[in-house]
Amino acid sequence: MEAVILIGIQASGKSSFCRDRFYNTHIRINLDMLKTRHREAILVQACLDAQQRFVVDNTNPTRADRAL
Repeated sequence: MEAVILIGIQASGKSSFCRDRFYNTHIRINLDMLKTRHREAILVQACLDAQQRFVVDNTNPTRADRAL
């Protein structure tokens, strides 16, 4: 299992990097699609439980944001 957390300001290329590097191998988790941190946390936990590779594709600017 692999968890990737992308960190960076808006429009810095995180989503493009995710698409180019992880599209075929990882589940993409992002706030734009899921709308709430609660939904993100549920999906992260499901990936952890299933041993599924995933990428958290958000700005993740603070330690608390990255902690999920």
